[in-house]
Amino acid sequence: LYNFNTSGTHQVCATVIFIGDVNPSNNTLCINIVNDTTVVGGTISGNPSLVCALGNSGQLVLSGNNNTISEWQYSLTGGPPWTTVTPFNNNDTLSFLNLTQQTFYNVLIDGGFCPDDYSSVFTVNVDQPSNGGSINGSSSYCSTVNNGTLIVSGVLGNILDWETSVTGTFPGTSTGNITNTLNYNNISQTTYYKVYAKNGVCPIASSSIGAVTILPLVAGGTVTGGGIFCSGANSGNLTLSGYAGDTIYWIWSDDMGVNWNPIANNSGIQPYFNVS
Repeated sequence: LYNFNTSGTHQVCATVIFIGDVNPSNNTLCINIVNDTTVVGGTISGNPSLVCALGNSGQLVLSGNNNTISEWQYSLTGGPPWTTVTPFNNNDTLSFLNLTQQTFYNVLIDGGFCPDDYSSVFTVNVDQPSNGGSINGSSSYCSTVNNGTLIVSGVLGNILDWETSVTGTFPGTSTGNITNTLNYNNISQTTYYKVYAKNGVCPIASSSIGAVTILPLVAGGTVTGGGIFCSGANSGNLTLSGYAGDTIYWIWSDDMGVNWNPIANNSGIQPYFNVS
């Protein structure tokens, strides 16, 4: 009888003696009894444990295990199933790169003659890239008496601020507004707006540009170039000056302005000839 409770390799030998033995070389037989210790899977630690999907890297370290590492494994659901990390790795460190979603890791430990076991599970959480969204509600006014609401949609992350700019160049002026709507009232000049948002550890992102446009007041201007001519034998140009806005068309009347007729001309010059 022998107590094999102590871990390690125990060699047991039996020897016989036979008087007159002509071949004593085979008188001894030895076998090894191996007592493996119960597997301790160990603990994974890592840095960082929270990354942005917009490019990332980090390293995981296994410690506290007492047997040979068989392989690192990962799961996108927390497992099972678990998938072997490629390229194959049976070291106590593992580097990760460019994770796009939450990923779980563990290590399979070889139990030898005892059952295999696993380390603790380590989770690398992944924040999706920030999105500033799109601003809706842009409007145009002919007057500085105006009001309305801009709404930002499609934001991913927390709204940090709305900014304004009268030049369309950003960064602009902070409004201190962190909601998804912005009310405006009596804007006196064309003003542009942007929203800034940040999701977790990902970089700040900006929205599309919204605008409240204040149009200049329309001025009809003055037409010059007319005169007194002989009927049916004349030509010249009428010229519009001092106007504000876009020329839409010219109109003419031969009954002292009682009735007007359009001319398909949106330039500032209107030629005439042979007016009767």
